[in-house]
Amino acid sequence: RWGPEEERLAALLTGVRDAEIVVAFQNRAEGVEPPLPVVDVSDAFLAAAGLAAVPDWGWRCGDYSLYALRGARPDAEFYWLVEPDVHFTSHPEGFFELFRDDRTDALGYQLQPYGRDMRFSRQLRGLPVMQAIFALTRFSGAAIDHVFAHRRAAGQGPVSARYFPNDELFMFSHVAAEPSLE
Repeated sequence: RWGPEEERLAALLTGVRDAEIVVAFQNRAEGVEPPLPVVDVSDAFLAAAGLAAVPDWGWRCGDYSLYALRGARPDAEFYWLVEPDVHFTSHPEGFFELFRDDRTDALGYQLQPYGRDMRFSRQLRGLPVMQAIFALTRFSGAAIDHVFAHRRAAGQGPVSARYFPNDELFMFSHVAAEPSLE
């Protein structure tokens, strides 16, 4: 959808210096035209990219938006994902400025090991399972490329809709397991 929350966030982010704001829209309805460039993340994109279309992929697999965005804007070094339920208490320019010189491949709020055995972590056996709040994250292009290959592999063959890993565990666990990424 494109409504008041999306308008509010777009207005705030549009004023951030040196930022190219792009809407990653999941299964956009006909006639919905946000006032910003759009990268469509649709069922057709999933099929073409070799990604599993679990029934709740729009909620569970926010990382799919990063893969689509990376494909549409391959020259960016870093990609922020900011969901409409994120609220900045002041203009966000200062927040993003804090990370301007940070070269870390994956940034997330409350990044920490995930010790629970729950359905979204069961297919990540053998990895250091990590979690973070996914609504406000930043990944390097290298991190997105690395994890995209793993996500495509995870979607090949029969996929358990119940146990298919969610975005935060999948992304942060695969980045943490790759020595070439920080």
